[in-house]
Amino acid sequence: MFNTDTGLPGNHVRPDCPLPAGFVEQTPPSATCRAIHFLTDFQDFSTVQFVPHRRQFCALALGFLLSSGCGPILYIKDVSPRAAAALNQAKADQAERYAPYEYTKASLYYDKARDEAGHAYFQSAIDWGRRSQDCSIRASALARSAQTKRADDAQRPNQFCGEL
Repeated sequence: MFNTDTGLPGNHVRPDCPLPAGFVEQTPPSATCRAIHFLTDFQDFSTVQFVPHRRQFCALALGFLLSSGCGPILYIKDVSPRAAAALNQAKADQAERYAPYEYTKASLYYDKARDEAGHAYFQSAIDWGRRSQDCSIRASALARSAQTKRADDAQRPNQFCGEL
């Protein structure tokens, strides 16, 4: 079936939507009209260049899902080991003693992340894990700073103790 106005196969004349450039009108169609033209015109396959096979499509979709970092994969791969390593580093830097508030906050955030992951709320677990990692890094830095300050203070003589 050919359209007598355009000479093209299919029914390309729709009074409510402008047609693509080169057919009847020279105005660009809206996205909705292009979608309608694409979905309703099955006789014109000139724009289709390659249709992947089902196996290729499934492999591509699976690869996309795995590489996009969905919840459990991102939590297990990135957040959980990094947060645990940062918390252990803070403990090694004696953050419990020199930065108790930040260390406690990091520890509680890590426990909350593990709890949320246990209930399969992975996006929330990822957020809590990242907060734990940030607080652990801050606690570790504060502990190291306090230790160096304390070491510097110990080496300085007391200037206020002189002869009485």
